[in-house]
Amino acid sequence: MKNNANLCKRKKTSNPAPKPRQSRNIAATKQRFLDATGEIIQESGIKALRINQIAKRAGRNKRLIYEYFENLEGLIRVYFEQNDYWLSYAEKIEDLLDSHMHDNGRELSSLLLKNHFQNFMSNKLLQQVSIMELTGNSKLLYELSNSRELLGERFFSLSADLFRNTGIDIRVIEALLIGGINYMVLHSISNGSTFCGIDIRAEEGKNALRKTLHQITTWAYEEAEGKKIGGLKKLREILIIELKQNDELVNFGTVLEVKELALFFEVVILSFQEKQVYKFKKDQSIFIQN
Repeated sequence: MKNNANLCKRKKTSNPAPKPRQSRNIAATKQRFLDATGEIIQESGIKALRINQIAKRAGRNKRLIYEYFENLEGLIRVYFEQNDYWLSYAEKIEDLLDSHMHDNGRELSSLLLKNHFQNFMSNKLLQQVSIMELTGNSKLLYELSNSRELLGERFFSLSADLFRNTGIDIRVIEALLIGGINYMVLHSISNGSTFCGIDIRAEEGKNALRKTLHQITTWAYEEAEGKKIGGLKKLREILIIELKQNDELVNFGTVLEVKELALFFEVVILSFQEKQVYKFKKDQSIFIQN
């Protein structure tokens, strides 16, 4: 019996579970490599990154870089993903979208641009990556750019319905603003002079740029909202005429070309000549109850 008991004990201890401390050590070592990568970038630029230098700076065996990140590119990729302004929103994108659906992303649009300016102004990595994207041909940078684009599509989904069929292209507006921010920052750092008389190194220039970013996005949203309201008024006028001529059914397909009837849902609560609109159908028809 004792032998069996000892055997059971040996079986239980032959394959011990990974210790929490060991996992913490791995995470800490990974972070040391990432920190060392950032320090070298700040001091000498991205092109100075080498396996040996990173391992030496981190005080760890370079073999662990291959074990944890596969290679130098894998390490750089993880570092970029953690420190890229836009990609930093990836894990909280759903919460952001949910909390800004009420205004079609109006407040978020302005906030993201102002935060991008502040981040790009102070983040040497992002500045170097931006220059490399323009001057080099890197598969890694191409993939990171695509990841930003995919994330950007999620943000644009907030305002898609509002800007549809308004003639206002919010994507072009955002592209011009982000491109303008990047150029003004790089110009101020490399050239040191003003741009259009604006010195964004000074607090006055920074505040002026933030204010203008907010103004432009606000104008775009207000213009789109105005066009939607104008469309509703026109739709009401057409409906009144059609309702007088047809007591049973109004088919939107023959009244007005509207691909997204949900945008005009307000219409269904209207009453005309004591006839109450009571049912809204996806087949683009509204039924009238006498």
